[in-house]
Amino acid sequence: MARKRKFIDYEEVREIPIHEVAEWLGMRIRKDQSGWVMLEEDGKGETSLHLFNRNNKWKRFSGIEQNGVSQGSTMDLVMHINGVDFQEAAQQLSRQFL
Repeated sequence: MARKRKFIDYEEVREIPIHEVAEWLGMRIRKDQSGWVMLEEDGKGETSLHLFNRNNKWKRFSGIEQNGVSQGSTMDLVMHINGVDFQEAAQQLSRQFL
């Protein structure tokens, strides 16, 4: 018997608060006047990755891409940090938060 595949509501996944996703990913973040900022990455000190609550997005201002992305939604952040594709990022977020 085939397993039923769970439907993923991508809009619901994109609405998960970006700072909660960042904390779940183990990112050390702090809040400044422009939004949330990733404080430290791999002992390199403060990075150019910023989180924005007002639109629930993130951007790496240095332009450095990881796994094909340098800005975007909660799913893009998971793709960027965990090195997974879109579908796997959505599944990880769905399992963790929904």
